[in-house]
Amino acid sequence: MDIALSHFVIKYFMAKSIKTYLKTAAKDYSSRSVNPPVVRASTILFRTMQELRKFQKRFEQKLLTIDVRKCENQPLIFGHEGRIVQVIDNIVDNAVTFAPTNSKIDITLCANTTNVKIAIDDEGPGIPKNKLDSIFERFYSERPPAEKFGLHSGLGLSICKQIVEAHNGKIFAKNRTDYRNDIRGARFIITLPIMNNSKV
Repeated sequence: MDIALSHFVIKYFMAKSIKTYLKTAAKDYSSRSVNPPVVRASTILFRTMQELRKFQKRFEQKLLTIDVRKCENQPLIFGHEGRIVQVIDNIVDNAVTFAPTNSKIDITLCANTTNVKIAIDDEGPGIPKNKLDSIFERFYSERPPAEKFGLHSGLGLSICKQIVEAHNGKIFAKNRTDYRNDIRGARFIITLPIMNNSKV
């Protein structure tokens, strides 16, 4: 079997697997949507900080620093804590991959009267303007030249989008620019609706 055909076969079976996974996850979320769990935004941030420990070796190898910040407003949201943390985890994993040596990754969580907003910033090369939407498609994978083939499935951001939308939220990406409009990195933004009458 030649390389091109083997790659096609791998992607075909991965597509079937991820389709099954997403259907199962959607059914699981739907079955609990009558009484969905409630979580405070600050709890999500605390869990995220615990999860970030697994990136410690990669942070040290690239001399990366990470800054996690939260606003005073930390309302309640309907959602599965583990799934939301998984989304942040996937995006940080992406940021570490593209981040240059001796740079910084910022995670910020704030809220207004309707939504919780989570922003993840890096200082990498940014995202091509014509790819800002397609990066969330299945099997999209544009990696740094130094990375070997097969280390990433191209499914991470697609799964993130599925999870966020299952929580009635939104996820999108944009480029961070300076005063000269030069790209200074990527920014991923997640918004999740807060509970009605939740203290903000």
